[in-house]
Amino acid sequence: MTSTLQPRRKAGSYPLKIYKYRLVSGKWRSYVSVKARAADYRSYSRCSCKVKLPYKGRWRLRAYAPAAFHRATWSRGYDYVTVR
Repeated sequence: MTSTLQPRRKAGSYPLKIYKYRLVSGKWRSYVSVKARAADYRSYSRCSCKVKLPYKGRWRLRAYAPAAFHRATWSRGYDYVTVR
């Protein structure tokens, strides 16, 4: 998973967390979050990580940037993935 973040964060830091949820019996179940590493990209930071989805089914992912210099923020929406 790759995302961009502004303002730029220090390269090599882990400014984002990716939260994983799986649809189980009609309800979204939370799984362990993953940290995303930052790299310089123009006036932004590009963050990337590998996300393992251990079970088949429908998943949704959402990024979270904890407060550093600004307020903490969530990504605008979820990214949906189906594992077959």
